[in-house]
Amino acid sequence: MLNNKQVKLAMLLSLFCLSILFSQCSWGAILFEDNFDNHDDWGPVQPSSGQMSEECGIGCTTAPDGYAGWRMQASAYNNSKNSTMEIDSTNYRGASGKALTYWSELCDNCGWASDGLLNIELDSVGFPELYVRLFIKFQPGWQWATSTSPIQKFLHISHFNGGNPFTFFQDGSHGPLFIPDLAKWGSGTYPIAYFSSYRFENTYYPASATPSHSSSDNTYFKDTEGTSMDFWDAGMIGDGQWHCLEFYLKLNTVVGVADGEHKFWFDGKLIANITGLAWGDEGAQVSPRKQWNYVQIGGNNNNPYALQSGEPEQWYAIDDIVISTTYIGPDYVIGGTDTVIETDKTAPAPPTGLTIINVES
Repeated sequence: MLNNKQVKLAMLLSLFCLSILFSQCSWGAILFEDNFDNHDDWGPVQPSSGQMSEECGIGCTTAPDGYAGWRMQASAYNNSKNSTMEIDSTNYRGASGKALTYWSELCDNCGWASDGLLNIELDSVGFPELYVRLFIKFQPGWQWATSTSPIQKFLHISHFNGGNPFTFFQDGSHGPLFIPDLAKWGSGTYPIAYFSSYRFENTYYPASATPSHSSSDNTYFKDTEGTSMDFWDAGMIGDGQWHCLEFYLKLNTVVGVADGEHKFWFDGKLIANITGLAWGDEGAQVSPRKQWNYVQIGGNNNNPYALQSGEPEQWYAIDDIVISTTYIGPDYVIGGTDTVIETDKTAPAPPTGLTIINVES
């Protein structure tokens, strides 16, 4: 039989362990998730010139619930049929619901066209590691240019520094910045490539900087025998079916040390495993570090597969997007067992006010 002193000691030890448990407990890995099913139909009217965003003034279409804003480029056509970004039931993954559809135009002389971005703001501080999962479906018969090497962007992940969320590069508000693309090099004759573009924290830092301020990687999809597969092949991203894309970014541990990482999974298969990235490069901010805090769905394209005069449009759709601090996987269902983290919040404090019960020996 324990005496009073032993019982009190055991209870205090239990409280200490409970305190550690509460301080270390993961309060859910999911930072953001959306299957678009609960949104009203949404699609800003295409501007006739310039750019238009949620900040465009009275009468402007506000961002869908849960999103920080949007931007859309003017149509290159006289009679644009669809908004660049639309949430509706035209496309959905599963038996029913909605998805986010991007309608892609082209431009004979302006190069990059159909720019549309929908913003997700995670928190002001950010995270040293981030996973983003989404499902994507391309219109059956999607075309790629053969007069040039076409590229299509569909995502941006970054640290947003404040200011205008739609400015990039030399005068931009994002750094570091990661942009995944699909590309058909060799004037459209090469197999489809996963083209990952990295813009380190000091974008446009002097060329003499070591490491460099930016880099990129080409990764080609392979079958089980190691043969390159093309966009339209069965089981590939352009076969008209839904496919799971997952991205992982890990900040480098020390400014100027190139030990950052990037991984990419296609339908659960690891396709790219890139190391040696200096997201915070030479001269980057040391404290606090600029961590991943912003995700933008969409992007522009350079894909002149036809003449602008014909005003062609083709689409790709995105559904079931999840952002997390741990690996997600293709099987996770929106609204599943994982808890959504309220960002910019701290974990609850250990319980207080518990009383030690005096037990007689």
